[in-house]
Amino acid sequence: MVTMIAAIGLRTLLVALQLAPGAAFDPDQDLRRALSYAASGRLRAAIAAAERANALRPADLGIGLALARWYQEDGRDAAAIVLLRELRDAHPREPLVRIELATVYHRLERTQEAIAELRALLELDPASAFGHYNLAVLSAEAGDPQAAREHFEAALASQPESIDARFGLAGLAAEQGRAEEAGALLRRCLEAQPNHRGALQLLAELQEQAGEWEAAAASWNRLIELEPQRAQAHYALGRAYAKLGRREQARAATLRFQELHREADAREHRDKQVAATYKEAKAALEAGRAADAAAIFQRVLEIDPAHDPSLSFVAKIAYSSGDVATAERAIRRAIEHNPTEPEYPFLLALFLERRGARPAALEAIERALELNPEDAEAHNLHGNILVGLGRPQDAANAYRAALQIDPTNGSALLNLKALE
Repeated sequence: MVTMIAAIGLRTLLVALQLAPGAAFDPDQDLRRALSYAASGRLRAAIAAAERANALRPADLGIGLALARWYQEDGRDAAAIVLLRELRDAHPREPLVRIELATVYHRLERTQEAIAELRALLELDPASAFGHYNLAVLSAEAGDPQAAREHFEAALASQPESIDARFGLAGLAAEQGRAEEAGALLRRCLEAQPNHRGALQLLAELQEQAGEWEAAAASWNRLIELEPQRAQAHYALGRAYAKLGRREQARAATLRFQELHREADAREHRDKQVAATYKEAKAALEAGRAADAAAIFQRVLEIDPAHDPSLSFVAKIAYSSGDVATAERAIRRAIEHNPTEPEYPFLLALFLERRGARPAALEAIERALELNPEDAEAHNLHGNILVGLGRPQDAANAYRAALQIDPTNGSALLNLKALE
């Protein structure tokens, strides 16, 4: 059964509002920047630029919907809900706002609020496939299969090519013992989308229930081709082979299941160890026990050498104690494991500048600004490095860029005054 509410992509939202990336409307510069940053994965920069645009035009649907989506990606659901409610009040008849609110509420398991938004959506647009599909999902979760069926069928009537709605109907039919109907719907799904993993799994389960072990084995094998690490599929395949009397194949599938199960248990144990030890290290750091924290972060790295947040803290602690060489080694390892985190090249630039390696520091800070152009401190450090390289005019421009983002940045103000 489908349990995730359908989501509308950001590009779809913008197109629907006739606000394609690059559209020239005021404040066009910040919006274009935000879209460009988001497209290149620079989420924080996108949010900062979109927040400036939203402050200038708070009721703009394109800016508001984009910013709400980025808030969600950044884990700031409360901010997204506040913004979307403001948009809903400003645009009570705009379906896209209802869609976004329903999506957030459902993900947060605030079911009644999600249902209210979806019903309001259907009042605005009675043929909305999105509204019917997701009300079907929520009705099924609430134990109302009749309402779920009606809304899935309405979604299909509105959007006949909807694989999700057809798969939802197949799930309902299977749950109610209508295996033949469910199988027919699943085959229709797989005709349209041969790699639909949910349809393959449900079809295999129905084939098992019907004693069609050859067909079930074929379905499980197809699913394993698509997802080799799915342990339960190997287990089910072993069971099907056993029913068919293929002992060696059954044994091989069962052994693979056991191997994947052990690997998953080991990963889970390691992740729990990392989380607990990392929490202990941060608590020591917050208590002012930097040396103890550094030792505990090293324990994290013994468990998971690629844990880049711990490498970052090791680097900061080493730098604060004057050990620039250790700091640089640690932050380079962090960059190796997570090359898109803008803080890491910023720190590398800081460390390199400290030991006088300014050309390398310049390269690092430019990478940091490429990842997050809205970081005022990065622009300020950029200016400091440029001063050290004998480029005062470029440094002044860097300080001005910092102040454009954060007019209260005291370091940039003092640095710029020193050059004037």
